[in-house]
Amino acid sequence: MLSPFQERLARLFLSMPEAQDFALAGGAALVFRNDVSRQTQDLDFFTPVVEEVPAVFHRFAELLAEVGLDFQVIHASPSFARLRVREPAGEEALVDIGYDYRLMEPGETPIGRVLQVEELAADKLLALFGRAEARDFVDVYVLAARFGIDAMMSWARQKDPGFDPHVLAVMIGHLDRLRREEFDVDEQDFGALRAFFAELRASLIHQSLGRAGTADDAPDS
Repeated sequence: MLSPFQERLARLFLSMPEAQDFALAGGAALVFRNDVSRQTQDLDFFTPVVEEVPAVFHRFAELLAEVGLDFQVIHASPSFARLRVREPAGEEALVDIGYDYRLMEPGETPIGRVLQVEELAADKLLALFGRAEARDFVDVYVLAARFGIDAMMSWARQKDPGFDPHVLAVMIGHLDRLRREEFDVDEQDFGALRAFFAELRASLIHQSLGRAGTADDAPDS
């Protein structure tokens, strides 16, 4: 679950009238919804309206100052901002404010708007496709057991036309480069996770080679 400080920040952000098009996304949304069981330091808030990002970023910074929370701006651009926020007791959270294409209408929750789990599943597969961090492998493994990897890949294609199963297979190959301690799962789940991704990678490579062979066999026009 989110820490009390993280929930406070989420409520604070999502209660702003200026943030009505934003929703909690990413790993924090999965943790809040109890779809995955792990810790997170990041709070991601995204809108499908890129023009809203600068104004909401500045208003949130003002609000943090008003309630007496220390913060540091790490990055700020017209479409994305990142802040590090610290409470008096010392806990810190990274807050990302940005633009992202949206497939589905977010759901209303006690803390405000949160992305639907199906969209979060697409986002997690796209995160694995783009960066392949240990948390991405863990989250995709858990979500694939619920939805099936084929459904997740379909949602990922809808959200990002550049999603390429062959590149995903390459990124899955990075799993062996990650340290065991980066994976917040027990030994049994870690073994099952590795087996799942080994099978998925082999399947994706086989499909990619099959498509290449079909293209090579096509008659010249």
